[in-house]
Amino acid sequence: MQRFLRIAVSLTAMLLVAVTNSAAQTDVSHLKPGDSFPSITGQTLSGKQMELPGAASARPAVVILSFSRAGGHDSQTWSQHLSKNVPGLPIYTVIFLESVPRLFRGMAISGIKSGMPATMQDRTVLLYQDSEAWERKVRLGGEDHACVVLLKASGAIEWLSSEGFSDASYSGLLKQLQMPG
Repeated sequence: MQRFLRIAVSLTAMLLVAVTNSAAQTDVSHLKPGDSFPSITGQTLSGKQMELPGAASARPAVVILSFSRAGGHDSQTWSQHLSKNVPGLPIYTVIFLESVPRLFRGMAISGIKSGMPATMQDRTVLLYQDSEAWERKVRLGGEDHACVVLLKASGAIEWLSSEGFSDASYSGLLKQLQMPG
């Protein structure tokens, strides 16, 4: 009888853990146009503290989130196109470095800095946690992709793409900015 009771208690505990984990995973709501952009606070590449969307308020801005080295290349493509075609548009980059082992983070940061203009370093936030939660929030289309978010001056999301750079997605963003594609 005691053995049966221990097995029942163990199974109940395992079931409770499974239900809790399942609820935690499905509790994440996906960001969509009209939602307020969740607060992100971190240190920029230039060593300053920044909070988004607060730093981007007062006018429309773009926030580009990258979660991997390949996602960083996609982020760079977005940023270069926007800088060239929409001068004056504030562009903020958020780089999640959680998956980079601590031992190699200094080298990763150095590499990121060397490939980025100094003006962008003030608008690039480094984060070392919550990457999986953010990947779920933005429904990341794949490890090779960045997520691009167009924010209204109020901090609300106007447009969002997590499928990676393409002519179609870029044209969609330009349309939201009311620019010719």
